[in-house]
Amino acid sequence: MKLRNSDRSLAKLVIIIPLAVIAISTMTACGGGGTPTTSNPPTSQPPTTTLPPSLNFPSGKYVNEVTYVDQFTLAYTVTDDGIISIGIKAKTGGWFAIAVGSPHGQSDIWIGYVTGGQVTLLDTHNASYSGAHPLDTGSGGTDDLTNITGSEGNGVTTIEFKRKLDTADKYDLPLVAGSNIVTWAIGPSDDTNQEHSVIGLATFEIRQLPSH
Repeated sequence: MKLRNSDRSLAKLVIIIPLAVIAISTMTACGGGGTPTTSNPPTSQPPTTTLPPSLNFPSGKYVNEVTYVDQFTLAYTVTDDGIISIGIKAKTGGWFAIAVGSPHGQSDIWIGYVTGGQVTLLDTHNASYSGAHPLDTGSGGTDDLTNITGSEGNGVTTIEFKRKLDTADKYDLPLVAGSNIVTWAIGPSDDTNQEHSVIGLATFEIRQLPSH
């Protein structure tokens, strides 16, 4: 698939900081005033025990795979060279976003969608109260999402990519050993100006970092 980068406005995309209390408060602070259909619990949402076939990756493709509230599948494998391979399936024909955040307010946000067979995956950061999500490359950083592929069908958007656990980009946040709780959101269309329709929490469980 051909990767298409975009610098389009994301004015109404929700500010997604992966801390439950912050996430709830920022939902009410964003433009649009919509209410998420999935509320945020104080901890990571429980996984679905029986995965819908459309939200499954092929057996054995990833070491870890969890589907949340029958809407969002997060699959990943960490290799000894410090690379994480990530697969995401979102129950939407529109956009999804996933955010890594810190208690100090910095956020590292990936936004993806598929339009006409073209895959777009944006490496952005630090959502503002206006809803803007600056591209890392537009702020002097780097685009650290690689090996991007994707598809869309049967109401599910699938995007797979790779990233270093620690990119050393000042606009990225590292994935660390232990539980990395992240926020995910999905929108109803490829128009990222439309507010999310579902939001929740997911977890990257990284048992230990690769030794060098």
